[in-house]
Amino acid sequence: MRGGEAPCPRRALIAGWWAQAAAQAERHGGIPLLFRQDRDAWRAVWPLSVNLTMQTAAMWRGYEWTAEGSPKAWAAVFRETLTTTNQETTP
Repeated sequence: MRGGEAPCPRRALIAGWWAQAAAQAERHGGIPLLFRQDRDAWRAVWPLSVNLTMQTAAMWRGYEWTAEGSPKAWAAVFRETLTTTNQETTP
C-alpha cells in the first residue's frame, strides 16, 4: 500500500460486471442494478444519468459514471426520479 491507496481487486470485478450488465440492459431497454458479492449483502449500482437529462448518452455507460449504495438508497433515487418525471409531464 503506497500513498494511502489500498488494493481493491473486487472493484475491478464489479466494473467488469457493470460493462456486461450495461450492454445487456441496453439491448433490452433497461438499466442494470443489483449485485451481490460472495457472502455479502445485496448492493445497487446505477448510472448517475438516471437523474440527468441526457440519459442515453454513451458517455454515461462507464462504471466511473455510476453510484453504488444499498437497495434502499436506489429505491429513494428511483422514487425521486418518478416524482420529478411526473411533475414535468403533468400540465
